[in-house]
Amino acid sequence: MNGACTTPLTSEALAAYALGELAPEEAERVEEHFFACAECTRRLEAVQRLATAVETLVREGRVQAAVSPEWLREAEAGGLVVRAYRLAPGETVACTAGPDDHLIVLRFELPELEGAEGIDLRAELVDVRTGERREVVAADVPVRRAPGELLYAYSAAEIRSLPRTRVTLRASAHGARGDQPIASYTLDHTPWDELAPGTG
Repeated sequence: MNGACTTPLTSEALAAYALGELAPEEAERVEEHFFACAECTRRLEAVQRLATAVETLVREGRVQAAVSPEWLREAEAGGLVVRAYRLAPGETVACTAGPDDHLIVLRFELPELEGAEGIDLRAELVDVRTGERREVVAADVPVRRAPGELLYAYSAAEIRSLPRTRVTLRASAHGARGDQPIASYTLDHTPWDELAPGTG
């Protein structure tokens, strides 16, 4: 465990290992490497500390982030109340955030993204009553989370604070081939207290 590593593990592999997203055989390969490599062990520990901090912030509803299906299952098993919406390209989905919800998770259906290294999510929010617009961008979201799908978690408290709002989300991929538009998705948000009984 001495000296500089001549075959360092990639940051993506370390992050995927820390998040429990690697297949068993790949996880075993990573473990064999870092058990014999002080440099990669230090890097892994740093990644694990960061992952734990981010997870805490997401659980507390203080940050938005892409999450893995495994993380989502663990969060729900740990008592978080999650309201999820599945979005297909071009589809409009009615949504809300309930008073007991901790997280709102959008499950974006994605086409095949060959060669993509990351995804940018650009959201335009329009207040239905006033017409006021604002834009929110999530840049460089990893594409490894789940094949054919991207899970993105938002603070339910933040969503609850929105008035009646139409949200248009445009996803684009970037990588060796440059930027490529992927798809657009639309959400019609209605505050919980404005919903008709039985529609939440």
